[in-house]
Amino acid sequence: MKVFVSIFTAAILLGVAVTYFRIYRRLPNPFTRTLLLINVSLLLYAIWANPIVWVVFGVEPTGIGLFTVLPDIFTALAAVMLLQQSGM
Repeated sequence: MKVFVSIFTAAILLGVAVTYFRIYRRLPNPFTRTLLLINVSLLLYAIWANPIVWVVFGVEPTGIGLFTVLPDIFTALAAVMLLQQSGM
């Protein structure tokens, strides 16, 4: 189930990234750039959280390591960007 949800999420976020990129090309400002970067961060999360990617790279889904922490790093980056955009 996680594989299908991750693929669906990545596909949706890819479409949103293309839309945000088109908007950014027409209206290049810090807000649209941040929207694009947040979306890319969440897209990377969806990709790295997919168990198929773990199998391709030969990583065990359990344990601690950089590969298993990457999704959390991408989510943290998105959260920091949202916080920055809120003016805090």
